This record gives sequence, structure tokens and C-alpha cells, in this order.
Amino acid sequence: MPIRSIATFTLTLAVTTAAFAIQPGNWTHTTEADFEPGDTEGVVVTNLGDIKLATGSTVVGTMPEGVNIIYDMRGTANGDIYLAAGPEGRLLRRRADKIEQVADLSQEQIFALDQAADGSLILAISGETSRLAILDGDKIRTLVELPGIRYIWDTLVDGNDVYLATGIEGKLLHVNLTEVFAAATKPAEPPKPVPVDEAPKADPVAKKDDTKKEDAPKTDKPKEEEKPKALPAGVRVLYDSAQANILCLGRDRQGRIYAGTDTDGLVYRVTMQPGGIAEPFVLFDAPEPEIGALLVLADGTVYAGTADADQARPGRLEAAAAKEEGRPAKETPKIDTPELPIPPRPKPPEPPKNGDKPDGKATTPGAANVAPADTATANGSATVASAEPVPPTPEQYDQLREEIQSRLQKARQTGELQTNPSLTPSPSRRAGVTTPSRPTGRAGAAAKQGNAVYRIDTGGFVAEVFRETAMILRILDDGDRLLVATGNEGQLFRVDVAGEETTIVADLEPAQVPALMKGADGRVLVGTANPATLVRLDESFATTGTYTSTVMDASQISLWGKLLITAGIPAGTSVGVQTRSGNVQDPDRAAWSKWSVPRNLMPEDAVTPLTPREITITSPPARFLQYRFVITGNGKDTAVVDRVSLAYVVPNIRPSVNAVRTNYPGAARPAPRAGTGAADAAPAEQVVLNIDWEASDANGDAMRYTLEYQMAGTKKWLPLAEDLDATTYAWQTKRVPDGRYIIRVTASDAPDNPETMARTASRQSDPVLIDNTPPAIAERQTRVENGVVTMSATVTDNLSAIKAVYYAVDTANQWKPVLPDDLIFDSTKETITVKIAGLSAGSHVITLRASDALGNTQYVAEVVEIK
Repeated sequence: MPIRSIATFTLTLAVTTAAFAIQPGNWTHTTEADFEPGDTEGVVVTNLGDIKLATGSTVVGTMPEGVNIIYDMRGTANGDIYLAAGPEGRLLRRRADKIEQVADLSQEQIFALDQAADGSLILAISGETSRLAILDGDKIRTLVELPGIRYIWDTLVDGNDVYLATGIEGKLLHVNLTEVFAAATKPAEPPKPVPVDEAPKADPVAKKDDTKKEDAPKTDKPKEEEKPKALPAGVRVLYDSAQANILCLGRDRQGRIYAGTDTDGLVYRVTMQPGGIAEPFVLFDAPEPEIGALLVLADGTVYAGTADADQARPGRLEAAAAKEEGRPAKETPKIDTPELPIPPRPKPPEPPKNGDKPDGKATTPGAANVAPADTATANGSATVASAEPVPPTPEQYDQLREEIQSRLQKARQTGELQTNPSLTPSPSRRAGVTTPSRPTGRAGAAAKQGNAVYRIDTGGFVAEVFRETAMILRILDDGDRLLVATGNEGQLFRVDVAGEETTIVADLEPAQVPALMKGADGRVLVGTANPATLVRLDESFATTGTYTSTVMDASQISLWGKLLITAGIPAGTSVGVQTRSGNVQDPDRAAWSKWSVPRNLMPEDAVTPLTPREITITSPPARFLQYRFVITGNGKDTAVVDRVSLAYVVPNIRPSVNAVRTNYPGAARPAPRAGTGAADAAPAEQVVLNIDWEASDANGDAMRYTLEYQMAGTKKWLPLAEDLDATTYAWQTKRVPDGRYIIRVTASDAPDNPETMARTASRQSDPVLIDNTPPAIAERQTRVENGVVTMSATVTDNLSAIKAVYYAVDTANQWKPVLPDDLIFDSTKETITVKIAGLSAGSHVITLRASDALGNTQYVAEVVEIK
């Protein structure tokens, strides 16, 4: 037999014949924290601890050189997709899987694209003077310039009305396209001629002003504020907020406009009153200083995403969920707030066939002449045909009051109600753009870590549905779930609000995901930044994916039990299961066993998703183990692995006694000093010896302990205590002769193992002295000369050093110390001399007290006569 085969056979024989522990170990993986350390390829791990196939994605098209950011996207009826790119303004077009440049706007930027009702592409162009433009063929034609407006962050188109979110003065603008085009086509008035005598004459010799600025007189008069520049015809300020920038817009089917700001993180709701008067109302004051994305549903439900750049840090906000907390019932949030009736919008008159309006003015190319059906804005906001609001009836007000009262009562019971902490300004969400912010006078308050998506229901109540250490750059309605695009780690999340499940759909190489849209085919397109890419999310799941677990350590060579897998496996899907084992931590550093032949779990009518399926592990006994799942799907469905459990049993390793210690409770206390009250009392005798020890068992078995002692000079171990479960013992040493002893502690794992398989381990203490005999005071001599008493003696102890000697005259309470003749107590025999003067005439009793190191004390007394 080859040497390698012999070694393998010997190892296998040793493992199979070893005494294995009764209590098996167990690995159970069921939470996000359990699965997250594993490697994923084409699969995702959700916050509920599920492993399933990821959504497929494909990079489509190559960006022109110099393009690093995709700010916004808009599809047209012919299938073209236009991209607002940067950092400097570029308009790109994707046609037939090819991306080409349409326009290059030097010193300008395009942050938002939209469409008029007739399908014309509207461009919001930011620059020194921002402007609204349309794409006419392949040329950009300005509709209207906006003096005093530096940035246009978002647009919202409704028929002939365009709403603009602007900065850096936080204005919500309304543009009436009909009026704008009418003004654009109106002939300009010729300039009035200037009379010759009134024309200014040129000074042939300009008079030089030698006055220096520093010589000008100083004044405390403030400079006059620059007057705001007048907006052109057809453009008006709908609302001038106190914030620096209005960043995002949305609209519900009641025609109300929603706006998110920076500086204070506010969500405004703007309601149009009769006469075109805008009535703003702060719907939500976020704990974060910037609202970076809005998604407004038709019923008025708002999802607001925050984008505090200071909270965009690497890594996840919290550790992966490590506890099973159940799953919510799958129910779509019910909107039960009564809605106000909205009258139908009157149908606009059809334009004359000759292209001229009844008043003789030409119709507007690219303007919206027909109200569009319900559409979605580039920011995911639902838009509808506008309607003139109708004042609610008294009955409707009563219904609203009842609804609000009910919600307030519920809020008092649950303690959940919107709070309004104050915050500090932050930079704009647009990549590569920072803007100053205007002070609001609010006191600063610390915000939570990370950024969040908040759901604001139709009653105004707020719930947090998502939070991560990333900026929320875009929110898209994806059926009954949300797609949340973030920066600065390029992650795209899918949030199931009703199911409370969050999944990383894509972890892209680019740092930011500032643009999302659904194409005409229903597929989601993702626009990224740093670098700029265009990614298409497939409607279906990936067809295959792999999950490889982290390396699991059994601490010793172990026998493997069954692998129990709880999984939902729909028709057309499967889960392939493999394992491998080895005896080094890193499988890449040294050879492990090969991956086992896959065992495919298929759909079975008799097996429910809650029933574990048993897999026999064929990998050889070893210390380390890994499992791998190969999940396949049909594109429409995916198998979902919820729980993995594996039992293993290691050899019964003998326990270990790691330390044995002994001490007398009062041994560490210092001797009392002369003149202190403590010196009046004799030290306590040390008759109890405390024994404590440390022990462990690699199998985690319960242990019992046996104590024995051996007297120095003998080989016989005598029992002291047995069947102890504690690791301390107090030994009453009065029961044994004085001497030096060794104590032995033996640990046994018998409680968790059969008698024939139980193992033991022992450890001995250092020698310990037991001394319960006081020292002897001998060879005493006493003499009296001239009224002075001189007393000498020898103090000896068989085992312990002499620690202290005291004397007292005619009392048992006032003791005075005596030093040995050599001035130091350092041996078992000391000679002392005591001289006592000043005694009165008559008889006196002199008492000596001597103690050894263990507190054993001896007293002697003698009577002297003073004449």
C-alpha cells in the first residue's frame, strides 16, 4: 500500500475509533449576520436572513470620453433615451445600444430632463443664467432664460405648466409654456432713436481718478442689497423658501406639489388656491439636513429620501441582523384617509389646423397643447392632469377631523409621532456641485447616523422605512416595492415596505447612483457616476447564483451529522448543495477535500418551505467545514434558503485544570503597628486554608472535581473532598498535623459522558504550610535593679517564622511592641530583651505575647516586686 494511502487509512481509523463526545456541537445559520460573511455570486442576502437569486443586470453602451456623471435620464416614444451627463453639460442619446453625444454645453450643466405633452424633450440648463430649453431635432433651442437663477435641480411638467426646483435662493418657479412661447414670438419693439443734441459726447481725454480705495472715507452704512432681477413673461415665483435649494419635486392627483429642500431638510406641500395663489405647508421636517429624493404617489403618500453628505460613510450602518425577529404579515399599507373630490379638468380646445391660434399667433413648437395622462417624472413622482381645486365641504372637514383624531389617539398609545429636530446646512446632493446655504436662525441639533427614506402617509404621519450610511439620491416606484439609489458606494437597494425586507439589488463599481428610470419595456435603467455607466436591470432574476459559507471551525477533527436545509423551492428552480472539509483554516493555503458531488433539492409537493430537508455530508471527518449552494431559477422565480443547521461531534477531549491556588484569608494583612488599637488584640489564627482552581473542557462538558492532599515526605494521597461542582473549597486545617502539604485537584467530564468514555485531568498545588501550634517562650530571665525591670527570653516556633512580640504591665489591653535583639523578625527563633522603668513600688504582673506568621499566639506572665 502506498505511504499516502497508509497515512490516510490510519487517520480515518483513528477518527472512527476515537471516543466521541455525547453532546454534539451545532452550527445554525438563519440571520443576516450568519450568512453575510459568506461569498455571494449572483445571489443576495436579505435583512431577513434569506439567500436568493439576485436581479440580473447588464451594462449597456459606452460613454463618450470625459463623461463622469449621469444626472438624469428620459425616454422618448421612439425608444431613444436621453442622458443629462457631466460634469460639464453634455446631452447624450442612446439609440440602438449606441450612446452618442448630441450637445456639449460649455460652462453649463444639465441636472434635469423632462417631456412636454407632445413628447418634446425639455432640458433644465443651469449656468450663470439658467434657462429652460427644448431639443429641436439635434439642436437645443432656448424657451426662456431665468435671470438670477443659478441652478435648476428638478422639473415637473403638467400640460402647459412646468415647475422648477431651483437654487441658490430656494425658489419654486412656475413656467407657463403658452405665455413663454407667446412672448417669444411677439415682435420686439425697435429702440427709440436718441436725438443728436441729447446724445452724450465722448470725452477725448478721460480724466484719471487717482483716488485710492484705501483713501476713501469709511462708512458703516450697509451696502444696498442687489435688486432681484425681473423674470420674463410666463415665469413667476410660486414660492420663495427660506432654504438655499429646492432639490426635488413631486405631485399627487389632487394637483398638490411637493418639494424637498436642503439646509433644513424640509418637505413642502404647495396647494394651489383659486386665483393661482400658492399655499405652502411644511409637511415634514426631517432629522437630516437635506431631502435628496422624493417619490409622490397619486394618493398623496410621500417617500422622502435624505442626502446628508457627512453621513455617507463606507460600510453598512449597523451590523447585520443577528436575531430572528419574525416577519410581518404581507399586507399593502391601506390608505383610508378620505379624499376630497376632484372635478375633471376641462379639455383644452384643439388648435387650428393651419397652425395658427385664433388670435393669430403661431402655435408653440414643442409646447404642451394636450393634457397628458398620468405619467411618472424622472424622480419617480406621479404626475396627473392638473385641476382647479374645489373647496372641501363641511362634511369632508368633519371626516378629516375624525381621521386625524383617531390617528392622534393611536400615536399617544404607541408613542410614535413626528419630531422636528433642528439641523445644520449641508452641501447639495448633485455630484461635483456645492452651493452656499442661507442661514435660518435655527438652533443646531444632532441628527441620526446615516440617511433614511421616510414614508409620509396621507394623514401626515411619518414612518422610517430605510436607513443606511449612504446618501439617498433617487427613489423609484417598483410595483409594491421601492428602488433606492445611493452614494457613495454605488449600492441599489430594493425595499419591500410592507414586508420590511431590504435587499441590495446591485453593488456597482461606480460610487454614486444619481439617476433611475423605467424604460418603455418596463426595465429599470440605472445611471451612475464616478465612473459614468448605464446599467439595465433585468425584469427577471439571474438564472444561476452561488453562495459559499464562511469556514466553520469545530476546534478538533469531528464527525459530521446531517445538513438540514429549510428552503422554498418553486417549480422551475433548484438548490444544489455541496460540502468540503479540511484541517487548515484557509482552503487556499493547503489542500482540503474536493467539493462533494452536488445534491440537488427540487420542488416537492410533499415538502413545505417550513420543513427541513436532510442532506448526508460525505466530506471526510476534519476540523473545518464549508457548504456551498448553487441556486438555479427560471428567470421568473427563485429558490429562497432560509435556514441551515448542522450538527457535529468532536472526540471527547480530556478536561484541563489550568491553575490551583491556596491562601489563608488573613495572610496578606500587615502586622499591626505599635500604638494602634489593632496591636491590643492578638492576630487571628489561620486555621482555614482556601483552595481555588481553574478548569476547562474543550467539549463544553460539565465537570466534577476531587480534592486530595499529600504530606511532605510521603507518597500517599489522602481524600479531602469529592464530587464538587464548584471551583473553591475551604479546608479546616485543625484536623491534620502541622507540616507541609501538596494538594491535588482532579477534574472529570463524567456528568456528560458514559463511564467508559469519561476522561480526567489533574493538577497539583505548590507546597503549602499548615501550622496550628503557637511559638514557645523559653529561657526567661528577669531581674530588677534600681527600679528597672530587665526581662530576656527566647521565642521559637517549629515551622513558622516569628512575626511579633508584645508586652503589657498589669493589663491585657495596652500592649507595647518588642524588637528582637537583632532588630528584625526573620526566623523561627528570636532572642528578646525588655527593659521597663518607672514602675511604682509594689508587685506588678508583666505579660509577654508572641505570635508566628500564621497567627498562632502564646502568652506567658511573671510577677516582679519593685521596692
